[in-house]
Amino acid sequence: MLFDLDGTLLDTLEDLADSTNAALAQLGFPPHPLDAYRYFVGDGVTNLILRTLPEAHRDEATVARTMDLMRRIYGEHWADKTRPYPGIPELLDALAECGVKMAVRPLVVSSERMEETRPIPLPLRGPSRPSSVLWATGAEGA
Repeated sequence: MLFDLDGTLLDTLEDLADSTNAALAQLGFPPHPLDAYRYFVGDGVTNLILRTLPEAHRDEATVARTMDLMRRIYGEHWADKTRPYPGIPELLDALAECGVKMAVRPLVVSSERMEETRPIPLPLRGPSRPSSVLWATGAEGA
C-alpha cells in the first residue's frame, strides 16, 4: 500500500506555512495566516509559492528566488511541528499486523540530490513500520 506522507499520514501544514512565511518575510512580502495555507497547498511547491506571493510579484525570477529560500528553510524545519494525524500510528500497526506491505511517498522540497533518504518522523516508526523513506526528487512538487 502506497501512502502520501505529507497531508495524508502527517499534518505538515504548520511547518510548510512557517517556512513559506519566513521566506516571504525575508524577501519583504507579507505573511499569511495558517488557515490560508489550507487553500494554498496541494498542487506542488511552485503553486504554493505562486499563491502566497502578491499578484504583482509572480514573475519567474521572484518565484524562483522565493521557492529556493522556502526549500532551504523547510529543509531545516520540516519536522518542527509536523505530527501524525490522530489514529495514523495505530492504522499503520494494524496494517502491518495484517501483513500489508507499505511504502511512503513524501513531498519533494529539495532538488539538490536525485535521491535522498531521510528518517520517517519518530511518531510513525514502529517495529513493523518502515524506518526510512526514499525521497525521489525527479518530479517538481510531487
